[in-house]
Amino acid sequence: MKKIILSGVLASVVAFYACKKEGTTTTITNTVHDTTIVTTYASGIANADTLTASLKVAYGSSITGTFPTASADASAPVLDSLYNKTYTVIKSRFLIIYPPNVSGNVAGYYVQIAGAASYFKIDYTQAYGLRKAAKQARAAATKTPNARGNGDGYIDSTIVFKLPATIKGDTFYVKYAAYDTLGRVSDAITATVLVLPEGSDKWTDSLAGTWNYYGQNYYYNGSWEYTDYQVDTLYNYTQNFDCNNDQLSFGSTLTIPYYKNIYHSSYSFDNYSFTYTYSNNYGYLDMNTSTCSNYVYNLNYSADSEQGGFSYDPATKKFTVIYDASSNVDFGYDTYHLAELTDKYMILSYNNSNNDYNGTIYYYKFIKQ
Repeated sequence: MKKIILSGVLASVVAFYACKKEGTTTTITNTVHDTTIVTTYASGIANADTLTASLKVAYGSSITGTFPTASADASAPVLDSLYNKTYTVIKSRFLIIYPPNVSGNVAGYYVQIAGAASYFKIDYTQAYGLRKAAKQARAAATKTPNARGNGDGYIDSTIVFKLPATIKGDTFYVKYAAYDTLGRVSDAITATVLVLPEGSDKWTDSLAGTWNYYGQNYYYNGSWEYTDYQVDTLYNYTQNFDCNNDQLSFGSTLTIPYYKNIYHSSYSFDNYSFTYTYSNNYGYLDMNTSTCSNYVYNLNYSADSEQGGFSYDPATKKFTVIYDASSNVDFGYDTYHLAELTDKYMILSYNNSNNDYNGTIYYYKFIKQ
């Protein structure tokens, strides 16, 4: 059975996808869910300069002065001018913005708390490499993010703010514009941000609970790599050996695992945060103590956990996890496309934001504990 990529808005509806087997087509239904926040707000606009001084912007450098104006050049990046977005946030956690790019090349963004005397410049030509290195340092189940949109460059890069523990007021506004490698600037968009009264709002979420990583699949050139998700929590690297006097030596007659890596990972989500845990049991074949009938491995065990916050945008189905252990500026965060979410399993996907993987879309399946 081959699945297709789900499309459409994810918001407590029934999603459909088709499955072919032996020349027939069968319609399968999955009930998908959405993150919902219901709350009331107190009044008050946060002071722009005070808030700017106390927040951090991932990969953003602060610049004092007037926010850059849009370029007259028709080749400048274009953002969707009709995109009016309201975000809800929790103090001391994160604000995540997914810029609505329409066209053009994007090298980064200018971002400002509207009305402040300074703004931030985000340079994604540097940020991409830093984020890629940070992800490679984490466990194998922490994957590279992002699904491309239209245009070129870093059009799918996420704007991430680390918010202060104290915000005086329940509302502020974020102004942002894209720029390209030639310095051409798009028209700006201004988003409204509402600060939730933490601990008092009514909150429901289908993501709540623990999700164990199960396996992966790939979609490219119009087809799937596997007929179903491949369980990849066990990696074996094989090597060819010879057997002489019941002792192993590198050769060509036997093929056995030379390196083993067994790992487990999971995400546990509560109202506003998550915990990511993983464990590895890995090691090489001990050539000195192994025999032709008994393979001995020098196994090492490691385990760790990370905490952070997360965000989900039901309009784009983009799902972001942000790791608290990151530095104040260079956040470790991963953005996925939430392809499917049911009571029993969750599927996250991404395709790389450059051309290294020729448009391959990676799918990762998690089973609810």
